Amino acid sequence: MISILSDFGLEDTYVAAMKAVIYRIAPTEQILDLTHHIPAGDVARGAIELWRVAPVLPTGSVILAVVDPGVGTNRRPIAIQSAEFTCVGPDNGLFTYLIGTEDCEIVELSNPDHLLPVQSATFHGRDIFAPAAAYLVSGRLLSDLGPSLPSFQRLPAPELELAGTHILRGEILYADRFGNLITSIGRLSRAGDIIRLEPWTGNLGAQDLRCPDPVLALPDGVTIPLTNTFGDVGTHSLTAYIGSAGLLEIAVNGGSALECTGLQRGQTVELRTQG
Repeated sequence: MISILSDFGLEDTYVAAMKAVIYRIAPTEQILDLTHHIPAGDVARGAIELWRVAPVLPTGSVILAVVDPGVGTNRRPIAIQSAEFTCVGPDNGLFTYLIGTEDCEIVELSNPDHLLPVQSATFHGRDIFAPAAAYLVSGRLLSDLGPSLPSFQRLPAPELELAGTHILRGEILYADRFGNLITSIGRLSRAGDIIRLEPWTGNLGAQDLRCPDPVLALPDGVTIPLTNTFGDVGTHSLTAYIGSAGLLEIAVNGGSALECTGLQRGQTVELRTQG
């Protein structure tokens, strides 16, 4: 299976062109559209969405990811093979959270036998990444596609730290299409007064925090309760909850947390005990 993520828009002919190239090389292969609605050029958002979907992808999947504002520059086209996935795309940090710190093999996509004969300077998704993914899913070895590389580009880790003994500090990562604000605080689980942190990124180790009355503090000093879901508060009320990926999210029941709070990417929030 080849799973595709891009910032092209699902109905765009760019997506159709990549699929056409794949089907020419691997006509019986299944293609799964992860999403084509990453905001244009937003590499960090693409990296997070790849991480979010990874737990439900079949082991051995080939992931073709194209969020590539540096297309045509000296950024390298690469393929990465880890224990679970093979990733194909630009070397711009897009695979930071998907691969994490695990051991992997990396190559630069440069073998002309596994690319289209002519490559556009502005559409490597069709001309380089799609054929490479198709050849890999058809059984070609990673080493057939180009020379080995020692490493790949990684994005800086989002803020996620302990401040004192009972405060978890993080940042706003992005707003989803409902206006819910996804934070970097996680992965979290809750059992009574104990909040278990198993960090999804960075160097912070697993932690058990005793928070008998947890709230999320916003930059303006407003605190909002930690509940199970947005329906646990009244209509148009703010709440925080542990989302499906284990990250702390902010929502408004029946509304948009983005509009209500005005919070933007990178602003700091804190999970703490009330009082």
